[in-house]
Amino acid sequence: MVRIEPINSNIDKQRRKELRWRRSLNFWQATWRLVFFSSLTAGVFWGLKLPYWMVETNQQIEVRGNRLMGEDDVRSLIALDYPEYLWRLNINNLIEQLESSQPIIDAEITRQVLPVRVNVYIQERQPVALVLASELNQQTLSPSKILLGFLDREGVFIPEHFYRDGDDFTQPTLTVIGFSPQYQSYWVDIFNFSQNSGVRIFEVEWTSSTVIMLKTELGLFYLGNYPTQLESQLEVIRLMKGAREPLDFSKIEYIDLSNPQLPSVKLKSS
Repeated sequence: MVRIEPINSNIDKQRRKELRWRRSLNFWQATWRLVFFSSLTAGVFWGLKLPYWMVETNQQIEVRGNRLMGEDDVRSLIALDYPEYLWRLNINNLIEQLESSQPIIDAEITRQVLPVRVNVYIQERQPVALVLASELNQQTLSPSKILLGFLDREGVFIPEHFYRDGDDFTQPTLTVIGFSPQYQSYWVDIFNFSQNSGVRIFEVEWTSSTVIMLKTELGLFYLGNYPTQLESQLEVIRLMKGAREPLDFSKIEYIDLSNPQLPSVKLKSS
């Protein structure tokens, strides 16, 4: 009697054969993908280490947005150990370096591939006053003043060397003498007063921690005990500006506002 193989058995054999073939194909495809991407990754890392991607000198730092500072002054604020790979630069750290310096209020840094360059965009603090110090001239034995730096409207001190090479830098006309960081909040009040009151101020001098001499278009004011009453003292000056019968300051040495409710006048010696 002739034995007949079931049809299902032949179908199963065919399916197992196809399954083995597909597994073999998937294995080789996965192997080739691994080899390809491994080679590609290695090639990328190798390419990134070529000299073409190196920042060799600070002249590859392109500075933009500077109007008051020279480009080399901005570059000097970025600490890099040259040569440095472009892709290894810690951009956030470089931005912090710039923004922690006195003359820069905001910074942005990007990498450029062709040509290799570091692009730096900055926003500078705007100086509104000269900071001076009194010094005895050894030749004439007379007092003279030397420039230490500048103040912005927020009372941030900026050393004078930062603005030596700026193309658009014009020195302010307002001068400050005897400034110290502890006076920063009082400076802000005085500067805002000069901008909003209509009283022009030429010079602010801290003669001590409790006394300010304020030279204005009206004359000289002595602001004693100012830490507790500066607002009232400035208000008296504002009212004098609008007085119907202004004082004759040609005969007045200064006005003492140590007590703003009862100002006193120091006359010039005849």
